[in-house]
Amino acid sequence: MKCNTASYISPFFSLGACVHYPMDSEEVPKDEQNYNPSVEDVEVEDLEKMKGDAIGNTMYSERWVLQILIKFTKLFDTDFDDELEGEFCSLWDMTVEKDVVDFLLKHDILAIMSCALRPLCRKDNSRLTEIIVGIVGNLCCNEPVRTELSQRTDLIFSLIGLLEDSDPQVLTQLIRLFHCCAWDLVSESVTSTSPHWLEGPINSGQLTNLFAFILKSSTNEELICAVLEFLNTMSSLEVNDKDFSQCFCTAEMITGMMDGWHQLFNSWTPEDEFPSKILTKAAAHWTTTLSAFAGHEGGRELMC
Repeated sequence: MKCNTASYISPFFSLGACVHYPMDSEEVPKDEQNYNPSVEDVEVEDLEKMKGDAIGNTMYSERWVLQILIKFTKLFDTDFDDELEGEFCSLWDMTVEKDVVDFLLKHDILAIMSCALRPLCRKDNSRLTEIIVGIVGNLCCNEPVRTELSQRTDLIFSLIGLLEDSDPQVLTQLIRLFHCCAWDLVSESVTSTSPHWLEGPINSGQLTNLFAFILKSSTNEELICAVLEFLNTMSSLEVNDKDFSQCFCTAEMITGMMDGWHQLFNSWTPEDEFPSKILTKAAAHWTTTLSAFAGHEGGRELMC
């Protein structure tokens, strides 16, 4: 997921222009007068400096990224203005690069994001919260990040607490983050014998109640599609003979599924094509989820 913003502060390298200030000829040693380095000499020198500051095989600057991380640590006494939003969004965009993710892990990015999510730092600013959760969500596309996240109860507590947020953009990024982590419930590479942290809000019904409410009341297409994608994945998972679709199959959820379909496809008829690839995918997720609900007796009774 990438961040869209009108303000953009480039984290890329740039070749600085050579500025020459006029000097009196008497101030310059005679053997140095009329000397001007060639463009090739300047570019080679700058390129060597750039190479030493690059993150992995990218053209992103280590120094620039570290400066942005420092700004995250100072949010408690900093105004979140357009310039800062642009810089944070640039970092969000960069987190699709594995080399950048590895670099951020070495500099305790999850600890920094955990602090940034504290109310004192984000100050109930929905846009800032969306960016922070979006960054963590992108990072969680990488297994080493998810492994480290599972050990950071402070960050997990903050993320689960955001389920009570009412901002659709924040919830969309949060659900996408949870969706990335859901695959570890069945991953053969995850060897931990303790329950996955995501099982808590699933088994307690917290996610079920939230998703049912979103499907019944939200008009945000992106948020509804994110919920349907998560439900589709969870309805396809079985862990130790546990069918996760049963956790989500409630009367409120089935009502919400109907309302969500109506919201997305109000003017659609079976004779029409779906209006977009995104909605085609959403329709498939909707169908798969209801089919999973109908796969067990309790679900069939609720749907009759």
